[in-house]
This record gives sequence, structure tokens and C-alpha cells, in this order.
Amino acid sequence: MSAGHVEKLHMGGFPRAAYYLAMKAASEQHEAQMKMLNRLAVSGFDYSRLGIEDIRIGTAALERGPGQEPGTVGGEKLGQFSRHGPTGDVESFDKVLDFELAGRPDAALFIVANYPFIALDVMARHSLEKGNKLGIINPDHLASSEYPLGFVMDGSPAGVEISPFGTDFRLPPGTVVFDDVVREGRTKERVMDWAGSEASFATAISLPNL
Repeated sequence: MSAGHVEKLHMGGFPRAAYYLAMKAASEQHEAQMKMLNRLAVSGFDYSRLGIEDIRIGTAALERGPGQEPGTVGGEKLGQFSRHGPTGDVESFDKVLDFELAGRPDAALFIVANYPFIALDVMARHSLEKGNKLGIINPDHLASSEYPLGFVMDGSPAGVEISPFGTDFRLPPGTVVFDDVVREGRTKERVMDWAGSEASFATAISLPNL
């Protein structure tokens, strides 16, 4: 999908899908991703309060020089998003986390990018609002020294601090790692291999097949 297609989603009333794709488009521009995360946090994690200029922070990564083909971002998840409806997967995420985090009031929550970006409000409710950390892991960067491996968000929704983390970062004990799909286990294996000694404390959960 082109930048224009992503922006049309936002203008057409699908801010969650547009935000997810803009964050995905900027996966190699961590400062842009941090800025987008901050914009959503400042809005109280209310996607409807984002403007087109907030989405363009991410879609700007798809811009190319004169004479070059514009960049694109894969929108393969939009079929699922369409089938399940604008809030279908969001509600499923909420139910899974309700079950998994029951009786674990102090658990940090780390999501595996990218599709869970459609539901950062749900993720914040299950972590930041309880006084726990909310993290984002980019599995494509786990073997890279060039990019941050992800971000960690700390504080209350009214005042969130966002920091990138690198290879020396360790998951807090008891962390729950959330991925929306197992993908034959390859992503889960990469994440847990990186987690190292903390892997025994982390629980990878995913949505049931829908």
C-alpha cells in the first residue's frame, strides 16, 4: 500500500488500521515511531483524536526521491481486519489478555509488532493503567545492532515515558509477551531466544484462529 492509501484509511474513518500501517511503514525509523507512540499516548490512546498529520509521521518513510517509485507497506492484515470488523480483533485481544493476566496484577506486557498496534489502548489498559510497563518488540531487529529492538513505555496514561531499548535490555520478571498469531512459532522462537534467562518468566500468548 502507498502512503496515500494508508492516509485514505484514516480519512475514511479507520484510524486504527491507518495507525498500524503507518507504524509498520516506519519500522526502520525509530524516531518516527517514538513520535507516533507519543502522539497516541498524549491523546489518551484515543485513535479518533489523531489527525492526518499524526499518520503522516509514519507514511513519510515511504517517500522517495524524484524519478523513484514510491515506497509501499504490506497491508495483508487488512483482509482479516475487514472480515472481523473495525473492533473485532481489538475485542479479541482484550478477551485474551483478560484471561491471561487474571491474577497477575504486576505483570508487564510486551507486544510483538506489528498488528497489535491497532489496539494500543487495550494494551495500555492491561499494563500502564495498572502501573506496569508496556513494551513493543520488533522481531525483525532482534539480530540487528543498527536499530533499537523495541520500545518500553512507563508511567500512567496521563504521563507516559517512551524509551528505545537495545540488546542489553532484559524483560521484567513475569512479563507476558503478546503476539496476535503464532506464525508457525518462528517469531515466538526468535523473541524467546532473545529474552534469554527471562524467557522462563514470559508467556507467549496469541489469538485463537478465527
